[in-house]
Amino acid sequence: DRLVLDAFDQPAVLAASFFPSREKAMDSEDPALGDLLDWDSMDKLYAEVESLGREELWSALLAASSKALEAMSSQDPKGSVPTLRALVVLMGNPQLAQRVDPEATNLIGSMCGLVAKLGVEARAALKAWFAAEMDSKRFDKWLKVIQQFITISVYQAESHGAAELQEITDAVLGFLAVMHSANEDIEAKEGEPKVEFEDFANDAVNEELFRNEESRFLRDAYTQWVRDQAMASNRGAAEDSSSLLSDPRPSSYISYPFVLNPATKARVLQIDAQQQMNRGVRSELFGALLSGQRIMPYLILRVRRSNIVEDTMRQLVHAPPGDLKKPLKVVFEGEEGIDEGGVSKEFFQVVTRELLDPSFAMFRADEETQLLYFNPHTFEIGLEFELIGTLIGVAIYNGIILDIPFPMVVYKRLKGQSPTISDLMELDPELGRNLQKMANFDGDVEATFGQVFQVSYEVFGDVRLHDLVPGGGELAVTNATVHEYVSLYTKWVLEDSVGAQYEAFKKGFLRVCGGVALEMFRPKELELLVCGNPVLDFEALERVTQYDDGFSEASPCIRLFWRAVHGFDEDEKRLLLKFSTGSDRAPIEGLSSLTFVISRNGPDSDQLPTSHTCFNHLLLPDYSTFEKLDQKLRLAIHQSEGFGLR
Repeated sequence: DRLVLDAFDQPAVLAASFFPSREKAMDSEDPALGDLLDWDSMDKLYAEVESLGREELWSALLAASSKALEAMSSQDPKGSVPTLRALVVLMGNPQLAQRVDPEATNLIGSMCGLVAKLGVEARAALKAWFAAEMDSKRFDKWLKVIQQFITISVYQAESHGAAELQEITDAVLGFLAVMHSANEDIEAKEGEPKVEFEDFANDAVNEELFRNEESRFLRDAYTQWVRDQAMASNRGAAEDSSSLLSDPRPSSYISYPFVLNPATKARVLQIDAQQQMNRGVRSELFGALLSGQRIMPYLILRVRRSNIVEDTMRQLVHAPPGDLKKPLKVVFEGEEGIDEGGVSKEFFQVVTRELLDPSFAMFRADEETQLLYFNPHTFEIGLEFELIGTLIGVAIYNGIILDIPFPMVVYKRLKGQSPTISDLMELDPELGRNLQKMANFDGDVEATFGQVFQVSYEVFGDVRLHDLVPGGGELAVTNATVHEYVSLYTKWVLEDSVGAQYEAFKKGFLRVCGGVALEMFRPKELELLVCGNPVLDFEALERVTQYDDGFSEASPCIRLFWRAVHGFDEDEKRLLLKFSTGSDRAPIEGLSSLTFVISRNGPDSDQLPTSHTCFNHLLLPDYSTFEKLDQKLRLAIHQSEGFGLR
């Protein structure tokens, strides 16, 4: 016991232990850390201590480890390689993942505090070592340890103000930033991360601290995030993963977006949009006072259904960028109805449906996947594609979900990521599989496939050729060059052949969404923000539904309603959702976050159900039989179009 404890309370002893060879031990000052740890020997030691089954020994070992951390923090706060080795040895203690008592949690906090004090070079070395030497299983285990510590800290906090949890922000999130950056590095190098990036999001942070837009913590964190952005701007760096490892580090939870889930990021985005709008209104107010003009707090579009694309384009192209983030109000010329949300929803459905229509030829759909991508041979190059990008941005800032089946590569490109063969396989599986087959072929590529560095394609019946490299038509694809060929072919399909179309689309999108708040979203999260959650959990919707005008959860008609709904197939459920809310997708948080109301619309009758999509409000006559309710409901959801039924 004494031998073990004497070793664990001395950083120098820990740093000199578990070398895989004597030669490695002699080179222990390697700043890259390298493979300086014999994992098996370290695990064996902890296993032997565990096999003794003595609780007092574990407590003593944790106390000794805490003493070692105190010494490391005071004697070598910037972090030499021996200090980093000692830290990793202490991280290997399996009890940290199994215990939730103060001894273990305090030790974890001390480890994170040490990492927070490390110099920039030491944090970079630790990140590189996590990426290169820590296997996925161990990486995942330690991530769970940190997440558990954050969860305990959140629930034990006396209040949820930013100041009370500032110490956790500085230390623990700084540690997570090292791990997250390592995960990004390994994904960039090998194509797969050690863990899914969604695993970095913490449930307690999102559900307790950021539970709604009115959360005190969210407001405080947003204010601090604005200061963090100013700090990053002053040092000339964008707030990204690498900057989180630099000094001075940001303080707000929002500056560590990997810990936030998509729903929380959407709330931050809405607050940021509101703040930007408020600043714009104040500026307009000052100008209005001088000029005597009125202030318009909304973005108002007046459109004709028969000419909706041209009307929309004409108004949006001349709108100041600040106006595009204002709340949208749509007026359909010649139609009644005040836009409280429902009219805007239908506007987006109609205008995007027309822009994406095959007759417009702006996008092409893959026969197998039905995903839409930019048409390289369209006649529409400029404003129409810019309009699509602008509309998506306006929809984001108005919380309106769109049905636009883009492949993930669109969102990756908006986030500055380069397309890969995996992206091509998602969009065009047949072409992607053929190129992958070439890349993986073991035989003679040139003799078997007979390809050159050239692409042939058809434009209105004419076959055209494009060289992937100068003189590509004379350059054969060989075993030595096949990977370059696949990479260039992929780049041509997803980037080069649609360059003008994408750039116009991106320009329109960034007119609205060029702010720093969008930088928080990963490509998958950006898709959720645009298209909503594809998972329709009607059990969850039933649990949160509210009832009015005489209906309650126990009403016979309501029981018949849910019996009918749960018997719908997926398409019918989407039709019901669209009929009631104006969209057939769930919000980014899922149907459990939807405010859905069912009201009694008179006694039993032959009247069809109706709805107020503006308010997600279904009006249901008090049908007396299941057969009647089922028949009337199906008829209503299949035949509704426009606002004539609302």
